Amino acid sequence: MSGLTIRRAGYLQRMAEASENRHAIPLEEIIGGLSAGDNLCDLAQRFHLLPDPREEAHLRRDWYGEGEPGGLSRWWPQHKVEEIVRLAYIRAFRLVLDLDLPMVAYWLTGHDDFVVSVLPSKFQVTMMLITPHPPEEGNRAFGDGLIAIYEREGQVGADEGMLK
Repeated sequence: MSGLTIRRAGYLQRMAEASENRHAIPLEEIIGGLSAGDNLCDLAQRFHLLPDPREEAHLRRDWYGEGEPGGLSRWWPQHKVEEIVRLAYIRAFRLVLDLDLPMVAYWLTGHDDFVVSVLPSKFQVTMMLITPHPPEEGNRAFGDGLIAIYEREGQVGADEGMLK
């Protein structure tokens, strides 16, 4: 796939849902764990935010590089994925608590770099993971309802449900 594609990955959605339950889920404790360097997946497991073992294995290996040479992300070894995502969650959850707002999270693929933007508004905190496209296998797993509208070679088309 070429161009930019926006996705809603399950893990991101559950982390955002934690912000909606910010009065019941101890976000301060999550921020503390993130700040202390706790493993991101272990922390998500502790708070029941990563219930699917396949998704957990995928995040640990493909995103965060656990078990990979040098601990580098299998999908984006040229980027410090775990460090970037960790700091983004610290900043996003801090804003959620300080502003008493929910968070929404999206994944935008098709960029050259791995960047996370955290944007507060008066309604919500938006976290946008902006990454290169994942390998082809990443276009088929762990998301929901993607409809990509694109232009290729002068023709406009749509890829529907690519992540199902």
